[in-house]
Amino acid sequence: MISDATKITAALEENNILREEVRVARRASEITAELVVEQFVKTEKILKKLEHTAKAEKQLRRKLAEKLKEAEIREQELAKERKRLEAMQIAAINMMEDMTHAQHAAEVANRAKSEFLANMSHEIRTPMNAILGFAELLSDEIKTPKHRQFLDTIAFSGKTLLSLINDILDLSKVEAGRLELNAETVDPSALLKDIYHIFSRKAQDKGLKFILDVDESLNGGIVIDEIRLRQILFNLVGNAVKFTSRGHVKLQARKLAAATVADRIDLAITVWDSGIGIPIDQMETIFEPFKQQDGQNYAQYGGSGLGLTITRRLVEMMNGSITVKSQEGKGSCFQVIFRKVQTSATPATAAPSQATNTSQDAQFTSATILIVD
Repeated sequence: MISDATKITAALEENNILREEVRVARRASEITAELVVEQFVKTEKILKKLEHTAKAEKQLRRKLAEKLKEAEIREQELAKERKRLEAMQIAAINMMEDMTHAQHAAEVANRAKSEFLANMSHEIRTPMNAILGFAELLSDEIKTPKHRQFLDTIAFSGKTLLSLINDILDLSKVEAGRLELNAETVDPSALLKDIYHIFSRKAQDKGLKFILDVDESLNGGIVIDEIRLRQILFNLVGNAVKFTSRGHVKLQARKLAAATVADRIDLAITVWDSGIGIPIDQMETIFEPFKQQDGQNYAQYGGSGLGLTITRRLVEMMNGSITVKSQEGKGSCFQVIFRKVQTSATPATAAPSQATNTSQDAQFTSATILIVD
């Protein structure tokens, strides 16, 4: 039989085992509780994140809805703007067509006007030449001072009107496209000397110093329309002498340094004067048809207001440009630059008026002249 001590020992061991199992079970419960709490905390955090994400998603959906609404409104506005632009485009096309038709009609009317002016100018010029011719003949017959004064007035008025008719005729030809250039070999140095001799007496009568400055390298020939070049120089030098009461007038010609093609040059012709000058705000106005400087004394200077208009048109037709610099009361400077003027190895034929003698030195024998127009 088992003794009581052995039973007690076994009971104690069993009790210890139970205690250990209880301790382990309690520890396991504690660990389980901690895990449950930890998992709860994690779950709570996840729920909070999900809640935050849901709110953010809700806000995003709301903003997206707002953007979609704005895009819808914008699309509607763009559609309206597109329709408006299409209407404007159609209106612009119609306007351009109307402008094209109007421009064509204006060009036709302008050509018709220019042709009419050209024809009428020619028709008026013929009897006007007769008037001037007979006035010249009568000047030798009429000796009475009073009658000669009347005759001088007729001749002066006739010459003024003839000059105006010639300017209108030239301008109308340019506008109608009927003015043709006739390029030929010209000696620019001799031509400039001709201009100098023509205006030197008038400049001398007004007490002006007339200076001619021609580049020595311009002693060869150039191919250009001599008649139109003379007309340009007549207008510019004539204006310089006319609008200058004291001081000087200078005519200068230079071959520009800028090289172009081997047989071509850039020719610059400049006319300076110390005359009345031109206000800054009228630098372009003076080139318009029938426009003259404001405040200009017509009785003193006369003119039709077409000289510079014709000059600019002729210069542009001859592949050139004209510029002006001026200071009111101190003088003006007109410069004409002809681009790529062809040079000629063939010597230019001397013009009839190239002789250095002035018109006052020329003497003619009695002769009968028949002029048929």
